[in-house]
Amino acid sequence: MMNVRHHETIADLAAFAAAEGLPIVGIDNLPGSRPLERHALPRRCLLLFGQEGPGLSAAARTACDALYSIAQYGLPSDSPTS
Repeated sequence: MMNVRHHETIADLAAFAAAEGLPIVGIDNLPGSRPLERHALPRRCLLLFGQEGPGLSAAARTACDALYSIAQYGLPSDSPTS
């Protein structure tokens, strides 16, 4: 089961996660992120996805208990194909 909730600030999100006993798992292709396909996620966790382009903010990265990347294959969408 997946629940989606909005929190105004990262501090609010972190407080919610702590109160619920949920580790915050950041998903973004950042330096130092571990490949998601090589790790098992906790059964109960809060997934925090980076925005396309800027990714996770510094505050969001700090709040994360773990950072994972999702492998992407092929050409970037802005690359010429000819």
